[in-house]
Amino acid sequence: TVGCLQRETNVERGNREQVLHRGIGPSPAHLDPHLATGTAEYNVLSALFEGLVAEDPVDLRPVPGVAERWSTSPDGLTYTFHLRDANWSNGEPLTAHDFLRSWQRVLTPSLAADYANLLYIIEGAEAFHKGRTTDFGSVGVTAPDERTLRIRLEYPAKHFLSVLQHWVWYPVHLPSIERQGSPVDRATSWTRPGQLVGNGPFVLREWEPDQRIVAVKNPHY
Repeated sequence: TVGCLQRETNVERGNREQVLHRGIGPSPAHLDPHLATGTAEYNVLSALFEGLVAEDPVDLRPVPGVAERWSTSPDGLTYTFHLRDANWSNGEPLTAHDFLRSWQRVLTPSLAADYANLLYIIEGAEAFHKGRTTDFGSVGVTAPDERTLRIRLEYPAKHFLSVLQHWVWYPVHLPSIERQGSPVDRATSWTRPGQLVGNGPFVLREWEPDQRIVAVKNPHY
């Protein structure tokens, strides 16, 4: 009888359609990595964006992300990251300068990013964020070329690579944000489907608040 038919589970349907169904808890308040504050957001952001380093799925140790390799100065204060050949989801190349501009956005006081203090580990970052200087050139981040990123810390920190795994360090595509408004306006609606440009393995296709989020493979990853 119809009542005795076994209903197909999400796992069975996912295996058949090659779709991963993942519960993320509460509906995300933001899909802006510089404004997100909770695990629900991270579960989605980690699919749409990628930082300099990623985390090993087994032991969570830092592994290459956008940075394919890095080195540390003898005094432990300067990290030099060499980026792989990476692209944004719209096909544009991702460069070291994209990271610099993204971190400048995080540290701009008017954005009021909740986790901006995680960047205080960078030399001069706290002074810029707290408005003691308006010169971002005083912050210890430079891009000698498009594929090289250099970060100077306030103090030696062996846990620095693990700190970089947090989503507030993700790069964002400033040109697409600026098409929607000011990059340091918290209300800029650049994270909607069809507007969000990321650099992660997936691209946002649908977002129905309190219902579902659909992400599809990023052809440029």
